[in-house]
Amino acid sequence: MPNDSTINPQVPPDNLSPPPKQPRKEHRSPVEATTFIKRLASEDGGIIRVTITDVSQRGFGFISFVPFRVGERLAVGLIIPNSPPEIFLARVQHCSRTAAGQYRFGVHILERQPGDIVKNRVPQNWFDNPT
Repeated sequence: MPNDSTINPQVPPDNLSPPPKQPRKEHRSPVEATTFIKRLASEDGGIIRVTITDVSQRGFGFISFVPFRVGERLAVGLIIPNSPPEIFLARVQHCSRTAAGQYRFGVHILERQPGDIVKNRVPQNWFDNPT
């Protein structure tokens, strides 16, 4: 799989609806980058390509062609230039369908570790272990 999950700060595309309105505890930075997510309901879950739309200290915003359930736990792969790959354990906070037929969702970061989601190096204790 290509390594195209490097973050490049940009304004999200105009054809996407804005993120849901809710009080924010911290600043969110707009970005546009492709990365990969793995569902953690079981080890044999596939890897899903998504677009990151914003980041903060405690979470990420995404756009996907696949819907996610609120409360679902995911492993999020992230590669930042000149840094080793990292994997984030995250929980889906909201998910809604956009006018374009995609899904906008946000996650809360629960944990982070060095690792590469594409090479299937998700910590074993993250599977079927509610946090």
